[in-house]
Order: sequence, then C-alpha cells, then structure tokens
Amino acid sequence: MIYLVYTFGYYENEYSTKCKSYKRLKLSTGEKIHPKYWNKEKNRARTTSSFPEGTELNARLDQLDHAIRETHIRLKRKGIKATPDKLKDELPKTLGENKENNGITLFRFFENVIAQGKDQKQSPRTLKNYRCTLNHVLRFCKEERKEYHFEDIDFIFYDKFMKYLNDNTPFAPNSVGKHVSVIKAILNKAVERKYTNNLEYKGFKVPYEEPDMIYLNEEELTRIQNLNLNNNKRLDRIRDLFLIGCYTGLRFSDFTQIDENNIKKDGNNYVLQIKTQKTNQVVVIPLKSIIVNILQKYNYNIPNHISNQKMNSYLKELGKLAEINENITIYKTRNNERTKEILKKWELICTHTARRSFATNAYKSSPDLSYKLMKITGHKTERNFLRYIRINSEENAKLLMDSPFFK
Repeated sequence: MIYLVYTFGYYENEYSTKCKSYKRLKLSTGEKIHPKYWNKEKNRARTTSSFPEGTELNARLDQLDHAIRETHIRLKRKGIKATPDKLKDELPKTLGENKENNGITLFRFFENVIAQGKDQKQSPRTLKNYRCTLNHVLRFCKEERKEYHFEDIDFIFYDKFMKYLNDNTPFAPNSVGKHVSVIKAILNKAVERKYTNNLEYKGFKVPYEEPDMIYLNEEELTRIQNLNLNNNKRLDRIRDLFLIGCYTGLRFSDFTQIDENNIKKDGNNYVLQIKTQKTNQVVVIPLKSIIVNILQKYNYNIPNHISNQKMNSYLKELGKLAEINENITIYKTRNNERTKEILKKWELICTHTARRSFATNAYKSSPDLSYKLMKITGHKTERNFLRYIRINSEENAKLLMDSPFFK
C-alpha cells in the first residue's frame, strides 16, 4: 500500500507551551505496488520495461502531491489554520476541482511545482528562476484581471505576456526568453501529470539575441600575466584568480573554491578535479604550468574572499593597466529598440570573460577539440557550445586556412 505522508510544521502543545508535539498527515492513496518496483529515494515507482504501468502510477501520485500542497496553500490564503484533519477534509474538494481541468490555475500549479522542488532538493538556481517568472505571471494576471487556466494558454496569452514583459520591464530579449522557457517547462510538467492536454504552448517562440560578449586572446592574457604588480597585492591576487579561470574554464563559483584536495598528479602532469556548483557534475581539467605555479604560489590556498561584483570592478582596473584598449561596438535591444555603444575592451572584462576566453582559445588551438572541451564547460550540445565561442570572421578564416579543404 502506498501512503501519502505530508509534513507541514503543524504541532500541538503537550503539558506546557514549551513541549511541542508535531503532527503530520498520513492517509492511504489507494494505490498498491510491489516493493521491488518502488524507488525509496524518489518516493515514486521505478519506470522500467518490467513495470510499464509505473509512468501512469507516478502521474497519479504527482497529481495527489500537487493537490495536497494546493489545499494547504488555499487554506493559508483564506486565513484558516491547516491541521491534519482539516487537510484530509479539504483534499477531496481540491481533487474534484482539478479533475474538471479548471480548478487549478497556471499560477497555483507554478506554486506547487516550486514547493515540490524544495522538498526534492531541486537546484536552488532553478527554483529561483521559477520564482522570478512566477512573480511576473502573478503581476501579469493582476494587470489582466484574469486567472489563467490551462485551456487559456494560447497565442493570445503569449502575445499579451510578451507585451507585458516588454512594456513593464527593461529586459533584453534573452531575459524575456528565459521567462518564456520557464513557462514552457512548467506546462511540460502539467502535460506530463495529465492536468491538461493543451499543447499550443509548444509553438511559443523563445526570444534570443546573440550576446556581444568578449574574450581575451592569448596575447592579451600574456599582457595581463606580465604586468608588474609587486606593489599592488590586491590586483596581483585578482590577476591570479582570473588566470585560473581563463585556463580552466571554470565559473566564478567554482574557481574561487579550489583547494589542494582538487589537485591530482597524473605522472609528471597535474589535473584539477572538481564538482561544479551549477551542474553538480565532476569535471577533470589538465592544468597548464602557469596555473600549477599560481596554485603553488599560494600553497594551494588561493585567495577567494571576494564577491563576483567586486572582482568585476577590479578586473576592469587590471585590463586598463594592461592597455587592452580595442574599441568594441556593443548592440543592445531594450523594449524592441536597438541601441549602439562603443566601449574600450577593458570596460567589458568580467569574471565570465575567463570562461569564454578558455573555450575560445582552446577551440582556436584545434576546432576538433570541441566535444572534449564540452566535458569541461558542461555544455550538453555542440550548438550551445559553439554559441559560446567568440571568434570574428578574420579569426574564423585563419582557422579554415589550415583545413585540408582550403589547402
């Protein structure tokens, strides 16, 4: 027998106000499963060829999971204190409404997905993105004075929501695109859990504008490396951190966490092994001698007590000292208006420049390395990886000259 157990911080006082007895809701789902087909970690059925009904079972359990959370949220909105008995009484009403496919709104389903994600320890970054988009959906619904149900999600909704984002927020196309992507992801979950069979959202276009992001070539990195910073320990430390990023391809959140436990010796060479924060994947990166020297300089305890924002500020100072003065034309789109601005290259250097510099310089050294480099950068498709590469037409032509076709 499969039971629903819902813990929500409810307690009753026993003997004195200082003694709390926590209570939870426990009730039978009416579903049964053989223990060998049950995944204890996920609290769901295993989806295997020997148990094909597992997918349908999980969909029913997901609906029940969402329904109990939705019931709790509804009680809180009404100012009613939730108790195990109260939840048990109200749950059938929620289930009855949802069976009609008009009892749960996009906003309420959004809330349930986020609540479930917290319990399942989903990536905080993903949940933050969900919450940000949810806030915009809520404001949009208030502006429209309408609660959108699944059957309302069509191209009229899409056009209105896009207009809301462009009129009320200073978003670039890629930021708008992130919100559209989140909505599509949420609706995918609703379809999977059989809350709706409306698939019109699959045609929603996700706006994208190729970002004007710079990278530093090998000559520019050498200029930074050769700066005499003996009298400026602050910038000396920033330079070392930045170079580690430029030659490992790690994000700021990762290259500022390196310690001696991440460094392994492989024969006469060194490699860096680290689990990345964003993707939770273990990557292994061969280390250039310049990085080994930097790590040894600090006895593998690199200076990392700095914020991303502060390091970005110092990097511009560093780039100016290195005379990285190439003029860069930046195009931006805001509220469907395209603007042009010319800046010095050093003004655009930031911590993420390190990662782009790594990917681009490594790719330029041998385009055949792209799939191997993806193991380090974490890109899942070559298309997304190649978007990351920042080479201009002249650099691309030089790479082509070395190919057999152009010989």
